[in-house]
Amino acid sequence: MNPSSPLGAWAPLVGAGLCGAAVLVVLLGAVVSRAPRAVGLAPRRRGLGLAGAAGRVEAAGDSLLRNKGRAESLTKALDAADVDVRPGELLVAVAAGAVVGLLGGWMLVSPVVGLVLGAAVPLLARVLLDVLAGRRRRRFSDQMADTLQILSGTLRAGHGLAQGIQTVGQEAESPTAEEFRRLAIETRLGRDLVEALGGMADRIGGEDFRWVVQAIEIQRDVGGDLAEVLDTVASTIRDRARIRHQVSALSAEGRMSAWVLMLLPFGLVGVMFVTNPAFLSPLFSAGVGHKLLLVAAVLLLVGGLWLRRIVKPIF
Repeated sequence: MNPSSPLGAWAPLVGAGLCGAAVLVVLLGAVVSRAPRAVGLAPRRRGLGLAGAAGRVEAAGDSLLRNKGRAESLTKALDAADVDVRPGELLVAVAAGAVVGLLGGWMLVSPVVGLVLGAAVPLLARVLLDVLAGRRRRRFSDQMADTLQILSGTLRAGHGLAQGIQTVGQEAESPTAEEFRRLAIETRLGRDLVEALGGMADRIGGEDFRWVVQAIEIQRDVGGDLAEVLDTVASTIRDRARIRHQVSALSAEGRMSAWVLMLLPFGLVGVMFVTNPAFLSPLFSAGVGHKLLLVAAVLLLVGGLWLRRIVKPIF
């Protein structure tokens, strides 16, 4: 096909649009397959229609993850990030996004750009899960002192620890409320309290809550005033949070400098595109330019990780 013809010029865009439509169809099928059926309606036959196709794809993704031994770790990552999807659904979505990035970059720019975009989608998905989990973990840690105050107050009022957990699930803020409601449900279903607390500590992470779990476990073994122990742990956690916030304020300038250094190349490229587009055209049209872009992306990634390591406080 002649590239100069109107059809040839629109062919890459049409191909990318079809790939995007295919991804939307798969995701829509996943949503339809998970949507609850109304009472009185006939159940949908499995294996027929969009929902059945999406369900088979998701089942294949779950089976692949189980065979590779990655299902459990991915499930834990989704729980920590509070993302309400199954591992198979995430695998299908990431694979579809990688295919769209690969084909779109290949057709619109070059094969090298397509390969870079296809490989970047799984990395971005992992980074997004880590960011969501870290943000949720920080909120949980910031609320820990108030949570322990509610628990100790419930114990001093004469209630048991199980009642204190239910009270936290009702009165605390998110994400503490969701985690303690889940903890209460697990204990009502027969799971040991210390074991459920350990699973919660593994899921939410953080040294502060592990101290709480160890304090409760020691108190159950040797006895003592659990309310006083929780007050002591809450005071320690509150002092640690104050120091953490002070260090974060002192390192804010370094983090801002890291952001400026990371965004500066993109800003310069944008200015050059506006002022002199022909100056950067060899980077996107020649093979040497594609290699230089790949090297620049790798160096930018290494520099970003290095800067993050420098400015990140260690506790």
